[in-house]
Amino acid sequence: MEFNELNGEQRRQSVDLGHVFEAYEEANDLMSHSYLGSMRWLKRKGIEYLHRKKGNTEKSLGPRSAETEKKYDAFYSGRKQTKDRINSLSNRMQEMAPVNRALNLGRVPKLTAKILRKLSQERLLGDHLLVVGTNALWAYEAKTGIQLTSELLATTDADFLMDSRKHVSLLTEHARKEGIIGLLKKVDSSFEMRSERDFKAINKEGFSVDLIQPEDFKAQLSGKARKTLGTK
Repeated sequence: MEFNELNGEQRRQSVDLGHVFEAYEEANDLMSHSYLGSMRWLKRKGIEYLHRKKGNTEKSLGPRSAETEKKYDAFYSGRKQTKDRINSLSNRMQEMAPVNRALNLGRVPKLTAKILRKLSQERLLGDHLLVVGTNALWAYEAKTGIQLTSELLATTDADFLMDSRKHVSLLTEHARKEGIIGLLKKVDSSFEMRSERDFKAINKEGFSVDLIQPEDFKAQLSGKARKTLGTK
């Protein structure tokens, strides 16, 4: 296997970037869950109640009191602090980007990174979806502190050479393909299904995403379960 080890400067930058990105992901996760929705006061029969709204669901947290006022203040102050932290960390990563390029770091193709980030934000990546194939080598590089040669980041299928930068394969047993295509469209609205008989989404630039399901897993499913998962 041909590879190059990262030098000291590359390693330091990679570690620093990892810490910043981890903090950014934690802040985003906090915003998406602890501070999702809104709070407001609603008056009923002359009494104000604190309500928490998430999506189409709204729940009363009790009548106005020192305790509910504390919850209200903590929610909005905490959300503001988290937003400020996200912006600060985002700006920090933007500042680090030119250095990453100069040191030949950040090798994951831009669209691939956007797709993986969206799947991670939806808590699908790692639990319901796994990246397989040559794109998984980017994670191997990051964990081992090496960079593989370009020849290893391509795969041969029949008589065609496939550039891994144009393709992502995902392994799943739980995610519905309808939900996956919806997330892909949020990243790039030009993604479309190739056919209903399999899952292969392709965008206008020819970038494709395959959803793979283990054959032994599908064989054990009832017809109703296969329909729920979107498999044939």
